[in-house]
Amino acid sequence: MKAKQQNIINLILFLALVLVVNLVSRTLFFRLDLTANHLYTLSDASRNVISDLKDPLTLRFFLSEDLPQPYSNLEQEIRDLMEEYARKGNRNFNYEIVRMDSKGEKTDSRGELLTDKASRYGIRPVSVQAVGDNEMSLVNVYMGMVVLQGDMSERIANLGQETNLEYGITGIIQNIAAKTSALLAMEGNISVKLVFSSGLNRLGQGISTYPDEIKTVVDDLESKYLGKLEYTYVDPSSDKTDLSRYGLNRLSLGEGGTEDLYAALIVEKGSLFSKTELISRGLLGNSLKEPATRTESLQQMADRMLGVQQTVGYLTDHGAPSLYGNYYQQDAAALQNFSQLLASEYSLRPVTLDTLPEGLKTLIIAGVTEPFSEYELFRIDQFLMAGGSLALFLDPFKQEVNQQMSFYGAPPSYTPVDTGLEKLLSHYGVNLQQSYLLDKECYVSRRQQQDGSYSETELYFAPEIDPANVNREVPFMGNLKGLIMLNTAPLEIPAQEGDVKRDVLFSSSAKAWEMKENINLTPQMITPPAEDQMKQYPLAVAMSGGMTSYFDGRDIPEAPVPEAQGDGKDSAPAARVITGGASSAGLIKENRGGQIFLVGSSAILGDNILDAQGQTANSFFVLNGIDKISGREDYALMRSKGLSYNPVDRSLSSGTKRAIQVMNIIVLPLLVILFGILMWLRWMGRKKKIQEMFLTEEKA
Repeated sequence: MKAKQQNIINLILFLALVLVVNLVSRTLFFRLDLTANHLYTLSDASRNVISDLKDPLTLRFFLSEDLPQPYSNLEQEIRDLMEEYARKGNRNFNYEIVRMDSKGEKTDSRGELLTDKASRYGIRPVSVQAVGDNEMSLVNVYMGMVVLQGDMSERIANLGQETNLEYGITGIIQNIAAKTSALLAMEGNISVKLVFSSGLNRLGQGISTYPDEIKTVVDDLESKYLGKLEYTYVDPSSDKTDLSRYGLNRLSLGEGGTEDLYAALIVEKGSLFSKTELISRGLLGNSLKEPATRTESLQQMADRMLGVQQTVGYLTDHGAPSLYGNYYQQDAAALQNFSQLLASEYSLRPVTLDTLPEGLKTLIIAGVTEPFSEYELFRIDQFLMAGGSLALFLDPFKQEVNQQMSFYGAPPSYTPVDTGLEKLLSHYGVNLQQSYLLDKECYVSRRQQQDGSYSETELYFAPEIDPANVNREVPFMGNLKGLIMLNTAPLEIPAQEGDVKRDVLFSSSAKAWEMKENINLTPQMITPPAEDQMKQYPLAVAMSGGMTSYFDGRDIPEAPVPEAQGDGKDSAPAARVITGGASSAGLIKENRGGQIFLVGSSAILGDNILDAQGQTANSFFVLNGIDKISGREDYALMRSKGLSYNPVDRSLSSGTKRAIQVMNIIVLPLLVILFGILMWLRWMGRKKKIQEMFLTEEKA
């Protein structure tokens, strides 16, 4: 009996201990995030945004019950992440998870159908693939989120597409909080102007109601912008308002008519404006974009007028590739994916050196092929010295294709590029080599032949960057793996002078070499040199610190005098220098915080390298680099957490790889089974001892 009493006392003490531990853990709670990228630890950017909320903000998630794989853990991931937000946030942060039933019959506490409630926020079911009962099928599920603050709302329609929930959620919270503050502080209204020629009514029936339908769209957005949208309809056929400053596309419907017709939406605030054309051209002729599809476009343009997003300039002249392509024909060189990715993070503005906006922090110069004048180099130098940052994607050669000769298989020709930027960079502390970098560790193209076999072609001009050659001491590069370069020039980093900070971001393999003359990138025409002629080259660099002006101690170039207009009138004065006067007295000699992000290739910005969704390592690298020099390194670190691509270490031998496979596939499962058997045997032994103890007591 004494043994039985002792067991009861032990049980009571154990329960009391568990109760005390639970009470203590409520105030001394902690957990460890052992994931490689710290996926469940909030970034500094998230902590700052969530702790600085000035008004109540609610995150409402609409999630279907029993989500299929691979989304079955989505709800738990959201709960874990929201608990982190709640712990770091202030009293203005709230969240709610609404579980949607498959039949759509559930209602909220007010009796409103949950499906209607989700639809009101623009959240609709999405089709995903489900596996069950030995068959695959498509099912409609809810995986949406809306962020609410007062009358403002932003949404993510499909959380299943988000590889980094924290990045997407924090970005929306920061954006909506900034919009609210900007609208409350804004004087005047944002003008939404529909330019729509009445002559377009000939396109079909119902066109005459188009202006009213657009007005309805604007009215629906009114509450989100605190009543500060002002709609105007302009018919160029009767209203002679000067529209020349907007650069609108003109359309003629033929039929003997000579009237120029217009269809565009313009969002304007002060001297700033943004536009979208409403006529699209296709194989079946002209078509008018549906008014309902303009909501998101209008929001983006209105947000741009608020200045919520930081402005980044893209230099459009000197032979730079187009951001958006030609309206009437495809432009293979256009950087459409790059512009789409940047526009989701920044207010991207095409500029020239004569139109740099006041307060511009970052200027992108990519793929330029035409020389800069001394005065233009002076403008760039002073922009940097005054604290502006430069993102440079420069090429060593200009590739020119002879269409007639290419028909016969002739390769393109390559002309050396000398824009003048090279001497500025050399002065700042890095040399851009006039050569292409080739590497044996490169992308391998695999193609299936007509007989069913496969052929492999090593593209030496497309080096694959091994994770071991990525500089992990640079924070925003820490999680990047599997980069691919293309047509890139190697860099030379001279011996350190002064206090200029130069961080090599990544390098080629040790099996790389240069092609300087007789450029021919046809794979079959490239023969790697002997290994003793190969070495490792730096391929990208970030620079900051004590850079000095290239023009310190040199003659200051004068601004060019504009040519007369030919009408006898006085010509307009030259555009002023944003960063100071063109005299030695106004010269900024030392860097005041400007940074440089340099890559010896503009080809890595092409649509064949960057994906429109921004999920590849190359997209992360480009966006992170621009974030770094734009003062948003916290966001670069947060974005990198979502990168899950982990290439196999090239240094591992085939035997080591095979051993790892055997370990993962066979040994680890066997160890788990063996451990289970041992625990079962131990449990059976303990059970037998307890039975023997009670039998002994009964006999006594």
